[in-house]
Amino acid sequence: MNQEIKHMDLNEKIAICFTCCGPTYRQTAYEKLENYYFDNDNIYYCILTDDRNYFNGLKRKNLIVNELKDFYERFPKLEKNEAFLESTDKEDYAKKFLEINWTFPFSVYRFHFLQAINLGITNVMMLCTDTDFTYKNFSNDILVQKNRIYNAVSQWKKTIKEQNMEVVVNRLESKYNFKINDEYILAPIYDALGITKYDGTYSRGDLFVANHQQKIERFWRC
Repeated sequence: MNQEIKHMDLNEKIAICFTCCGPTYRQTAYEKLENYYFDNDNIYYCILTDDRNYFNGLKRKNLIVNELKDFYERFPKLEKNEAFLESTDKEDYAKKFLEINWTFPFSVYRFHFLQAINLGITNVMMLCTDTDFTYKNFSNDILVQKNRIYNAVSQWKKTIKEQNMEVVVNRLESKYNFKINDEYILAPIYDALGITKYDGTYSRGDLFVANHQQKIERFWRC
């Protein structure tokens, strides 16, 4: 544990957000919050999940846990179009996942913004359960910029001709007039929302480490 950031006096609140549906993803999120992350007065951990009770035993300060169902009344179409896959255990989840060809509704990540708004937080970090926030590289210098979304975006480190990526690149350039850099995956989404990157250095690969556990978190498709 990096004691300096654990006790540092952050100038701004920041929400670190995980969405986890299904037994294996809940387990990964729980274990990371318990063993990797830490308490800090200005760091809030926001969870969006299919089972709130799973996190009852987690002793982490500033922990906010919502089920997707919490938003059904306010957003009536949510249950029909973006519901999580309900299951009783790992085997049941895998069976249903394959039987109905279920796809994870990645768009539900937007509810992390509502969690943050309710906490009066304007700096939001959205992570998948396979991604760690590298807290040792974080400082108040980064928080100088207000109202920021922090997210880990895959960076393509090979030529675009490999793995048919040229098709993706051409599509983004022709349809969205977007020039390729290390944010190409989220570019269309940001463009539709009117979100643009701020001036200066916007790529901070040293803030995140992604390590997908293929043997554990197997059933996922978006």
